[in-house]
Amino acid sequence: MAVILIVDDNFDNRSIYCAMLEHRGHACLVAENGQEGVQVACDALPDIIVMDLSMPVMTGWQALELLKAIPQTSAIPVIALTAHALPEDEARARSAGFDDYVRKPAQPMTVVAIVERVVGSASVRG
Repeated sequence: MAVILIVDDNFDNRSIYCAMLEHRGHACLVAENGQEGVQVACDALPDIIVMDLSMPVMTGWQALELLKAIPQTSAIPVIALTAHALPEDEARARSAGFDDYVRKPAQPMTVVAIVERVVGSASVRG
């Protein structure tokens, strides 16, 4: 089981992705914006973070920068989940430090597959 943090300002996205991940045996945490996401990540130290890029309060870009600067969260893989679909958007996200990139609208099983590829389908939290 992996602990996954979903950071997205869209309630439906958070609910759908969490439902699919929980169905696969993972635990899911949620946050509505980047600021809340950084706080939850610091408190819970999830195995992976799936984060929208365009959110109110604090963007995914800003949140990633903070997460990478905090020693406790710097090694947590962060997947960008975004409607920014141009090839240069993906290149920018990867160069900023995102570990993978998923374009919205994303099929829930696509998100699950990427998460499991990064953390493993049988991750055991230690």
